This record gives sequence, structure tokens and C-alpha cells, in this order.
Amino acid sequence: MHCEIHEAKHLVIEHRSTSKPRVVQNYEFDLFDNTSRKITIDHTTYITDSNCLVCRKPGQIVCSTGDYNNYILTLSIDDTPCDALSTELITEAMLHCIPTFFYPTHIDELKEISQNIIRTFQCDKRAQILQNKLQQFLFLLLSDSFENAASQIKEKSSRIHTVTSYIAEHYAEKLDMDYLASLIHLDKCYFIRYFKKKTGMTPQQYLIQKRLQEAKALLSRIDLPVSEIAYIVGYSNVTYFVSSFKKHVGISPNQYRTGFLD
Repeated sequence: MHCEIHEAKHLVIEHRSTSKPRVVQNYEFDLFDNTSRKITIDHTTYITDSNCLVCRKPGQIVCSTGDYNNYILTLSIDDTPCDALSTELITEAMLHCIPTFFYPTHIDELKEISQNIIRTFQCDKRAQILQNKLQQFLFLLLSDSFENAASQIKEKSSRIHTVTSYIAEHYAEKLDMDYLASLIHLDKCYFIRYFKKKTGMTPQQYLIQKRLQEAKALLSRIDLPVSEIAYIVGYSNVTYFVSSFKKHVGISPNQYRTGFLD
């Protein structure tokens, strides 16, 4: 693969400007430097600020409004044979892994490389060093992209942990789905789908499982009436508790307890 730079510049427009919707033709990288601009890409709107990066990919529909103070690199990829200093290790699949909007860890280094590319591009658009600098830029950006993806996975896992930890502490209480959703700032309907996707069960199913786990632990250790155990684990109706226990465990609470007493 060979990368060709079509545009490299530092754009500063301090008055508010609006661009009409257009179809992106090449890969476009904007590194913003202390400015705010509203950018809509495929119906999703992003608000830029200092040290964020926007990556637009071929085929996307974009428009924007606001100020400019950013480093712009526009490039394309083709199958032209490459020499030792070119970007043959960069593929289109890799470029598609770069998020549309994120905050790179190495933003200062990326800006410095962009400045070098811009200066060189203005003097000699075919200078061999451009490929070397572009390779540095893309590999550093890809590294930050993968780090960002790993961070998002960790964040999503921690969001589920926030909910499951709350359920573990409050399973005996009447839990409201709207409140559980609010713990991780999600709409209730989306929260239920999100929770099931991550855990394999709905929040209500998870709550029932937790309550029955605690009930089984109490039945095996403590000689309390089934009605009292039902109340302890969050059931106000003992008949419903017994029915739920038999449905999920396969036997009644008393039969379960007998198995530990025999």
C-alpha cells in the first residue's frame, strides 16, 4: 500500500463558518488546537475542542460549523509498489480502526509530526521524507487508537460492574429499572438491552438469580422459616418466592434444605 498526501495545512479561521454537506473522498485527519467546531458525520454530531482528533473516511457524509484552528492531513491509499521508507505496512483496514472522534494520548507528538509534514509538503509535495513522516504519524495514531479501544472496553466493563455491585448490595430492596439505568447514564430500554448483551441476562433475571443464590445459602446454613428467608432476600410474597425457587432451581425451598440435612 502507498499513501498519497493530497492536503497538508494548518487552518485558522476565527469567524464562524459553515460547510455544506459533502461526501468524503479520501482519509481526512483533523487535529484541533484550542477551538470549538460542531461537526456532523453520518448523522452523528461531535463538538471539537483542544487536543481532539477527527478522522473522516471515504463515503461518509459530513458538514460542520464553527471556528477552525487545526492541522489538516488528507491522504489516499493505493496499491502502488512501495520502497523501504513508504507506508506499505499501513492498510485500509487499519485506517478504518481509527475512531471518528477521540483524544489521542500522543497528541503533542502528532501535532509536531503534522507540522513537519505541512512544512515539507509546502516546499516539495513529492519529497521522500514525507512518506517517512506520514508513517510515523499513522503508526502513532494507530497505537493511540488501539489504546483508546482497550480503554473503552474497560470502561464498558466497569459500567456493568457498577450495576452488578449495586444489585449485590441492594438485592433485598425493591429495585427500579429506571434508577439502575441512571447509575450508568442510560435510557431504561437501552440499558436493558445493553445489560443483556454484556451479561447474557436481563437486569431482572440477574436480580432473581442473585436473590435465589442468597436464599440457597441461607437454606443450607440457617434454620429459619421459608417465609422469613423469602423476606430476607427481597420477596414480600412467600408463595411467589416458592414458585420462583422451584422454577429456577428445580425443587422447592424445603426440598433444597432437606438435601443439606440428609
